[in-house]
Amino acid sequence: MDEMVHVDQKAAMGSTTTQIGVQNNYVGMSSSDACALATNLFLENFPKLQEEAMKIARQRVDEFVDTLLHKLDERKITDYSVFADPDVQYVLYEAQKKYARMGAKEQLSILTDILLERLVCGDDMSRKNIIDQAIKTAGLLSRDQLDTLAVLMLVKHVNLHFNDIEQLQNALLEWHSIFPNVNPNHISYLNSQGCLELHVMGICRCLATMYKFNEEDVKRVCPSNIANLHSDYGLSLIGKVIAMIHIQNKSTYIFDLDKWIQC
Repeated sequence: MDEMVHVDQKAAMGSTTTQIGVQNNYVGMSSSDACALATNLFLENFPKLQEEAMKIARQRVDEFVDTLLHKLDERKITDYSVFADPDVQYVLYEAQKKYARMGAKEQLSILTDILLERLVCGDDMSRKNIIDQAIKTAGLLSRDQLDTLAVLMLVKHVNLHFNDIEQLQNALLEWHSIFPNVNPNHISYLNSQGCLELHVMGICRCLATMYKFNEEDVKRVCPSNIANLHSDYGLSLIGKVIAMIHIQNKSTYIFDLDKWIQC
């Protein structure tokens, strides 16, 4: 059973507005240089398409690059020299390809956030490889599948130390509201994409064991679409990276990925 490694919460739901100051102290290259590099990387490597399709792909890549650079500004990261690294360029292109093909807003958010974690993850090769695979996989997941990963993370891996059944009930109802598209039918596909690993225990029993509550009480307060998630699976390291980013995008929880994906 996983214990809570590091989960903070923002002050309130929706309080994600960040004031961004102008920052010109770039290291290695400017943001405009990084933007041009990322765009040219895509244009020089992506297969040639019909004119209208290529126009759409280019618009999506421009949106992707703008979003990524905006998030770098939010984090006050000004060392853009990382974009000159062949390893970074490879995974950047992978993320761009996924969004250029599909164009789903959920993908834009999660791919740029995971890529941001990749840019700042240091020299740990195992961690880099996990995040790289998470980028490749996240671009293949629907909103419903992301919701399913998020709830599996919250009910099987995160111990929030609830003191009574009412606290757990409130949390379950909140998760049900934030991630309404949970569906056990996605388990087989998520497993095929390397997001899952064996974690044998039913959801209600898992919650009852984690918080030392009566299992029948947990069954009484647990929404059916959460209770019916598959009993045999929890999340792999790849699944945890994707789930944590999706949870952070949709809720008040903040995870320290370094502590969750130690290898």
